[in-house]
Amino acid sequence: MDEQRFEDLLSRLLDDELAEDELSELVESVKSQLDRQQELQAQLEGAENRINVARVQFNQSVEDYNASIRKLPGSLIAGLGRFQRKAYFQAANGATKAVGVSFN
Repeated sequence: MDEQRFEDLLSRLLDDELAEDELSELVESVKSQLDRQQELQAQLEGAENRINVARVQFNQSVEDYNASIRKLPGSLIAGLGRFQRKAYFQAANGATKAVGVSFN
């Protein structure tokens, strides 16, 4: 619902009480929008958490791999197979900035 419609409705309410149904509809619409916004926020937080867990698990796997190719007998096999140390995951510059979400 746009701001102009809300202002018009409020003006009519001040003049008479005929717009009670419209006001009720407006209240329900606002509640519904708030519920959707809260649901989206929860989904975004869940996605951020899943990404963080995956990043931690990846870096733990890299740490385990790198340790295994430095110790015997893994170092012998790694030498024969020319296994190289792997890099940890690091986010790109600016990747830690929150994405803007607009509800307009």
